[in-house]
Amino acid sequence: MFSLLLAAPASIKLAASRGSDTDMADAEPTLEALRAEIDAIDEDLHRQIMRRAEVALRIRAAKSANGSDPVFMRPAREAQVLRRLLERHHGSFPRAVIVRLWREIMAAVLRMQGPFSLAVYAPERAAGYWDLARDHFGSLTPASAHDSPQQVLTALAAGRASVGILPLPDADDPQPWWPSLLSHDAKRPRIVARLPFGSGETVRGAPLEAFAVAPVASEPTGRDRTLLIVEAGGPMSRSELASRVKAAGFETATIQSWQPRSDYQVWLHLLDVEGYMTQDDPKLAGLAERVGESVRQVWPVGGYAVPFAAGDLNPANKPSEG
Repeated sequence: MFSLLLAAPASIKLAASRGSDTDMADAEPTLEALRAEIDAIDEDLHRQIMRRAEVALRIRAAKSANGSDPVFMRPAREAQVLRRLLERHHGSFPRAVIVRLWREIMAAVLRMQGPFSLAVYAPERAAGYWDLARDHFGSLTPASAHDSPQQVLTALAAGRASVGILPLPDADDPQPWWPSLLSHDAKRPRIVARLPFGSGETVRGAPLEAFAVAPVASEPTGRDRTLLIVEAGGPMSRSELASRVKAAGFETATIQSWQPRSDYQVWLHLLDVEGYMTQDDPKLAGLAERVGESVRQVWPVGGYAVPFAAGDLNPANKPSEG
């Protein structure tokens, strides 16, 4: 057999040599070939981003054509998109960056569909709120900084901003901003998101959280929390209120209480409860009955899709079971 190979024509030897070279090239692509593949992927990504923007504009046109309210911002839809992407994500590319990329894309589309801007609570001592706003609503979205939550709400009410970024309620605040959400007006600002929805590692002064408020109707996402204001005509401690709310079947994370100086017969309590609820939800009537006769009304003032936890963004860091 060895002698036959030695006697083989040169053309056969050359073909065998070329076949070996081809196999090696397939197994070990050249640097130039890998860069060409990256270029092709980049072009495909760019093509799909342009296509996504075109479809979004067609959706807006379709809404206008059939007389629907062309609501540009849909926080629930955005949360569902991001959750779906992370559910299918695999590989070493950081999941937190996926969230950041799509937040930029979503913000850019919002700006394409109509005027879109932010009013941000960002006093000199709390610049991290500006970072939260930028991370969630896009680095190029027009934004104005304000020294107080009341200034943010004023800008929102005057139409100078589409969304307001406000600090989480503080129990020690003598004049909290959240009672300003009490209104029967369908166009009133509501809590629509909790920030950060993804990673907050780039935020100055982290860990820091905020609420986004906007005159946008809430929608369920499957994993939600609702903000309720309980208006009562008599005093009640937060611990007692928490106990009664729990007995009514509500899981409550936070309770803030405040009594307006203008009306000493009114007590307001802000509840952050599990689940999605609207004004006509029968659960609210049951809550009012359980809390006590002093309850005058229970007001839903918005809600938010539950943000990603650290384990959602870094699954390798999740504790092992067993």
